[in-house]
Amino acid sequence: LTGSWIALGTGTDAPQRTALQETVSELKVPTISPTVAIQPVSAEVANPAEIGLAGATLVANEQPMHPNALAIRKAQDEGSAEARARARMTAAAQAAFDAGNDESVELLVSYRTKAQAQEIERLVSLGAEIVTEYENLPVLALKLNSSALLELAGEHSVSVVDLDKPVKASSVTNNDSAKAPRATDWDYRAPNTAIGVAVVDSGVSNHPDLNIAAKLNCRISYGCQNVSMNTADNYGHGTHIAGTIGGTGALSGGAYPGIAPGARIISLEVLNSNGEGTASSVIRAMDWLLGNARRYNIKVANLSFGKVIEDSEFQDPVIFAVNDVWDAGITVVASAGNFGQYGDLTITSPGNAERIITVGSLTNGGTGDRDWDDYVSTFSSRGPTAIDLTMKPDLVAPGNKQIAAAMKGSFLKGRVNNNGLSCSGSCRDQYARLSGTSMAAAMTSGAALLMLSKDPSLQPKDIKARLMLSARKLNVDPNVAGAGVLNVRGALARTERPSWEALSPWFAIDNHYNTLHLIDTQDLWNGSAWAPERIWSQGSNWSKTNVWNSRWWLDVTGQTWASHTFGPVDYASNSYLWANSYLWANSYLWANSYLWANTYLWANNTMTQGD
Repeated sequence: LTGSWIALGTGTDAPQRTALQETVSELKVPTISPTVAIQPVSAEVANPAEIGLAGATLVANEQPMHPNALAIRKAQDEGSAEARARARMTAAAQAAFDAGNDESVELLVSYRTKAQAQEIERLVSLGAEIVTEYENLPVLALKLNSSALLELAGEHSVSVVDLDKPVKASSVTNNDSAKAPRATDWDYRAPNTAIGVAVVDSGVSNHPDLNIAAKLNCRISYGCQNVSMNTADNYGHGTHIAGTIGGTGALSGGAYPGIAPGARIISLEVLNSNGEGTASSVIRAMDWLLGNARRYNIKVANLSFGKVIEDSEFQDPVIFAVNDVWDAGITVVASAGNFGQYGDLTITSPGNAERIITVGSLTNGGTGDRDWDDYVSTFSSRGPTAIDLTMKPDLVAPGNKQIAAAMKGSFLKGRVNNNGLSCSGSCRDQYARLSGTSMAAAMTSGAALLMLSKDPSLQPKDIKARLMLSARKLNVDPNVAGAGVLNVRGALARTERPSWEALSPWFAIDNHYNTLHLIDTQDLWNGSAWAPERIWSQGSNWSKTNVWNSRWWLDVTGQTWASHTFGPVDYASNSYLWANSYLWANSYLWANSYLWANTYLWANNTMTQGD
């Protein structure tokens, strides 16, 4: 993909590169140049080779595509055989091949369509051991000698070859902040317990507050398997997520209910007792959902975990699987990550997927439904996403010091003990106070269930668009707060439906003019109802541009997005990133090597103390 990207930090004002960056594939960002669908820029004005890759395909009556999706597709289909094969390999897979160590590696191979018998025979001839052949997804998990990776990727039907990376978990006042109707309110609507919510996590323990319909272990190579209903969640993360979504609060006398009390929970265990798992386990869970969602009437899936973004979302097998689940009519909600203290570009995967709902965390000032003292949690990861520059998170929700179901003896309960609990007796043993974007995602999953309970015909894109449109606006950088704070009552009142997918918009840089642009959601979602000023608090400041004679782009150059000090955090501190058109993560992201050395899908680093 050389020539299609520019490396971050190439400008004279960019921070000093660290030695660590040299050991990790460079973060790269898309730049804008003409495509056949955009009127080309005059050669006297700019050299397209200097500007780089196109910002999007902009064809009338078709939804625009992200430039990286186009670049990857083009690179996979053009050039020499080796170049095409390398374009089908992620940076990690290429590094394994180039190392020349001739050792067995665990892989995930995504195909354009399901691999047939002839392809299986080819793999076996290469020396591959098939670990998992997924039933509903065009993916294989296998082991293969690293020296055969290039030949493996040379097959045209292969979409992406990636290493099977390890993964790890993210993690009543809050209900008020989310504007969730209480049981005593006139507009309260009980959740439809016939609708299932999949909690893809560390498992879920039995608890008096929880309505658990099924438990499955997806950490075994031959697929998700039903396990005893007495199976415990030894880590404790999934149980807390389930309680935040649908705990009744019965054991606490109603003090600690979830956002959708009584929700029907289906537990898909992908993380072990340490909160760790693998990408292949997550894909097994997605594969199971595609085959069994109708049986359990699953309409929402909560993914409160993440890993460092190492490749474009268009080269990520986990995101391919997550997108298939979304396209099957299941609303997927993911946590943004807990690395906000390291600055911008800290969103974790799969929260970088442009289709799904990505949620950051809000800290409630402790005054219930009085909003003046609420602020985005300092730990909440900031956008845009690394590599693809997608504006994330999509919104924030209460995630700081959330009290929900827990079981005595689990790891996380042991970490926090009874901190913050006001109940006594057995109640104190079966609740915990945790913080993280994991909890914020769970709040949003509960809201999605309430929306579906009111209108079962809603599609995932409708839910995402309404959540963003109705969010309580904050005068904060949209790469920190997204469209604003989860507003359950407001979302339930919306009636709009986008005709196209509600893709999170992306940025693009004109490197020649040092200008920054954002694709207009009116054009991306197809309708004036989705004008930026209706979705983001600062959207009215973004002006249309006629760059490349196209009406699709907003000029956001020099915007001091974070011009407001909110709560204890001065979000203006990184505004130079935008003013100079250089997008660079806070240098701490690079200096703290654990972010890269431990590429677990964190159940996003559950915070036990909070903001």
